Amino acid sequence: MRRWCLSTLGWPLPSRSNLCLAHRRGRTIVRSCIKKAEREANTQSWFDYYGTVGQGSFGMVELVHQRHKQASECTGGTTFAVKVCRKGTTRRQLEICRREARIMKSIPPHPFVVGLSHCVEDDGNIYMALEYCMGGDLFTHLGELGTLPERAARHLVAELTLALAHLHADGIMHRDVKPENVLLDARGHARLADFGLATSNITRADGGAMSICGSPGYIAPEVLAGRGYGLAADWWQLGMLLLEVTTGQLPWAGATLGDVSRAFRSVPLDLPAYLSSDATDFLILALCPHPGMRIGSLGADEVKRHAFFSGVRWGRVARKEVPPPFNPSSPSYHGGPFTPCCGHGAEAAQAHAAGEAPRCRVEVSHDEDGAIVMETVPVPQAAEGAAPPRPAGAAAELCEGVGRERGSSARSGGAGGSLRGGSGRARGSGRVWFQ
Repeated sequence: MRRWCLSTLGWPLPSRSNLCLAHRRGRTIVRSCIKKAEREANTQSWFDYYGTVGQGSFGMVELVHQRHKQASECTGGTTFAVKVCRKGTTRRQLEICRREARIMKSIPPHPFVVGLSHCVEDDGNIYMALEYCMGGDLFTHLGELGTLPERAARHLVAELTLALAHLHADGIMHRDVKPENVLLDARGHARLADFGLATSNITRADGGAMSICGSPGYIAPEVLAGRGYGLAADWWQLGMLLLEVTTGQLPWAGATLGDVSRAFRSVPLDLPAYLSSDATDFLILALCPHPGMRIGSLGADEVKRHAFFSGVRWGRVARKEVPPPFNPSSPSYHGGPFTPCCGHGAEAAQAHAAGEAPRCRVEVSHDEDGAIVMETVPVPQAAEGAAPPRPAGAAAELCEGVGRERGSSARSGGAGGSLRGGSGRARGSGRVWFQ
């Protein structure tokens, strides 16, 4: 067993094998998960490092589970999704990383916003230890299901409305509301995530921000115009999200700024007849090209009062007393055991949900001088032929949900054409800084 102290300048790398690389990566991520209070107190705990569960232009998202000494092997502890933001070589990229961390630190806790536990910075990266939402992202589920029933979409948008109202009350504009940035917890409640494009100190509905940035297909027309925009741009994106989850279409999608601009000028908003009159009216108001006339320009209460939300008990929704109609562990939506993550990072997320052994385990303690010492310890392995540890609570439901077969085709047609077919993704999910 080897010992590494945080005061050392580098990590020993005794071998280039995959196991040693996993241990080295795990120790780096674990170091970012140790809170300041734990650094100062003589506490003992261990961290299970499962690997990468997400990837994007910013860097990686790593999965770590912390357990304290008094906790049992299969219960207790805290799971972190550690977002590793590369600082890059340019001053602008460094400012973007630090701004995201600063904005997330300033957000008061809210049930529908992904929380930041703590943040650590070194020479190459910024590590943000975030709440882990094991239900996956909304975009992945839409890729499997095609669309959501209007009742489920209403509840989803209601929770996101409360999230935006919470952010706007503190002058924070998200600027990138889309299915990829909506995470689901084990019960199906929505969490707004990814504040990489967010900005602060915005108080007006139609002014205060100038940067042309966002995800093509969701950008509001006033953002593209380059004459300034405000909080109303977030309500436009919420309307686009509702349109996509109910119809599977984005009428003004495009890979570049020019494609989106041409789509705004040439493609009308054509809503399908199967939407209710209240949903149709809400979409028309949310997708109004004039920010001053858009629903939400007078505040979140204007959105809550719309007839589309007439049956919503906002107090109960805020307290999570209303079960979400769309639950990732429900048998009604999946044709087999649910996997909390698919694509890149699926192996790590599924291993954590199933209670399997992590890639490495790091034990954290203090030496005689009070300095933090980390040790890579052996990971207990199940005996050959033995069943893996049974996950508890919500994890068990996520792993055992079974139900009807999924439909093999998604809805097609309309102004924007079909976006999905079966479980594939037919559009890009990236975002762009245009200036």
